[in-house]
Amino acid sequence: LASLSGVGTEDFESFATFTGSPLGLTFPGSVGSITATLSGSGVIATVPTGTNGAGRYPTSGDNFWNTSTSLVVTLSAPVAAFGFYGVDIGDFNGQVTVTTDSTFYNVGNTLNGLGGAVLFWGVIDTANPFSTITFGNTNSGTDVFGFDQMTVGDVQQVVAPFPEPSTWTLLGSALAGICFLRRRMS
Repeated sequence: LASLSGVGTEDFESFATFTGSPLGLTFPGSVGSITATLSGSGVIATVPTGTNGAGRYPTSGDNFWNTSTSLVVTLSAPVAAFGFYGVDIGDFNGQVTVTTDSTFYNVGNTLNGLGGAVLFWGVIDTANPFSTITFGNTNSGTDVFGFDQMTVGDVQQVVAPFPEPSTWTLLGSALAGICFLRRRMS
């Protein structure tokens, strides 16, 4: 998220409880809005802040998308960044997968862990912008997942990456050396 600027995040707060798909979403792009359609099974679930809805709950506000099968987000324009918070993923052996157009990702969540765990997963791919995001569930129909705070960003909304950790180490060593020399000269 720190590598993105001017992006929008869908927290599902503007939808009524039990609203199903297709669900229209809108995100700010660098040149106008990016619209999206969330399709597949699932509904908007409402769990008041500070409570637990069978292990699933929102990471922001009171609403989230609740599903036990696959879902697809189809965007009106190609994006280079996508991320989401997942809640209660894998407590019944389900693995989340994400496919952007033709690139497959295994999210790598814990299997058979405690219910109610939260993860953030995201991808930035400026070389291969995508307009379809497909979520899979390897234990479809049994393991129920909650999704919240979906974020998208187009290529222009991806800011320059931070220096690699080795660069920071070299910079820190150089600054320490300068401080040491300055102290010796005093």
